[in-house]
Amino acid sequence: MTGVGNLYSLMVSWRGVTAGNRILIQDGINASGTIIEEIILNDANSTPAGQTIPLPAVGKEFGTGLYVNLAGITGGEVNVSIGYDANN
Repeated sequence: MTGVGNLYSLMVSWRGVTAGNRILIQDGINASGTIIEEIILNDANSTPAGQTIPLPAVGKEFGTGLYVNLAGITGGEVNVSIGYDANN
């Protein structure tokens, strides 16, 4: 997504990753964007339901776009569901 908006919800699930791997949600259109949320995976597999990431009720504002950076994942599978609203 490019443009201005708010990030309202974030849910992740994973399996077969290395504990300590990170998922970065960035304000931008590529990996050089500002990090607005960092998720550290606490073990190799999530619970079957995954994990909902707590966010403020008013959301987290982004100005350029939303970029999901999975570059820190060294193996396995990751699913990321994002709820956002564009402001333009």
